[in-house]
Amino acid sequence: MQFSPADYSLEEGAVSYNWMALYTLEFLNAYLKHEESAVLFLKRTPAENGVPRHLMAVNFRRALATPNRSTHPPRNNSLLSADRNVNDQTG
Repeated sequence: MQFSPADYSLEEGAVSYNWMALYTLEFLNAYLKHEESAVLFLKRTPAENGVPRHLMAVNFRRALATPNRSTHPPRNNSLLSADRNVNDQTG
């Protein structure tokens, strides 16, 4: 597969890809690692983060409610430890 942009150069495509990769990384750092600096990055406008004009628009929407934990299936730690024991056997 080859990148064939309509009105964009390969360099412009690379710049756009790099910004999307950075925003994805910051999202993961914010919500999986709970990094405050990543949360602040996501709350700033693209212009405040140094994104070139007309490159992207960002819409930040908070969840309406926190899921009720009782609706999620319980973790079965015994399955995890059984898998670990199988993998740890040296035969």
